Amino acid sequence: AYRVGLGEVWYKAGDINNAIAVLQEALRLDANQSEAHQLLGASFTQAGDFVAAVASYQQALVLDATNHEVSNSLAVVYSNQGNFEAAQDIFLQLVQEFPQNLDYRLNLGVVQKELGHSALAVETLQSLLELAPNYIRAYFVLGKVYEAQGRGEDAGRIYVTAMKMWPNEVLFQNALKELKQN
Repeated sequence: AYRVGLGEVWYKAGDINNAIAVLQEALRLDANQSEAHQLLGASFTQAGDFVAAVASYQQALVLDATNHEVSNSLAVVYSNQGNFEAAQDIFLQLVQEFPQNLDYRLNLGVVQKELGHSALAVETLQSLLELAPNYIRAYFVLGKVYEAQGRGEDAGRIYVTAMKMWPNEVLFQNALKELKQN
């Protein structure tokens, strides 16, 4: 437990190489530490080693299949790898199990967009906004989905709505400018 705690300290301090080394040593001493595998997965993700991150998260799930945060992290890594089908499967399961979790819904919408399932993405993001009308990131992603569908007017409407709610948010101002240029 000491080494896992030390690995967490290195991770939080941003010293990923030391975090990885300490966590690997902790797992050499006791491979049945789900938390160590989870932290190692996060460390590998930060280092950009997605293959090692997937292996670490998968091992953490073998040890604790109920850890939905590990499942989410695994799906995010799959998404970063471009393995959107695998990510979608996990996010669908997470949204079914935790329907009130906004981040899981947002991640599912993003993955659906990447897979070209724009109608599903719109449905997912609209359901998210029904749950949480002030969830700023959902407006941005929904606008991008509308743009990908060629629905510039709907995208513009979403961006304008968001700008009224968050007048100082340049993200929406820039998205609207780009939309008008295209």
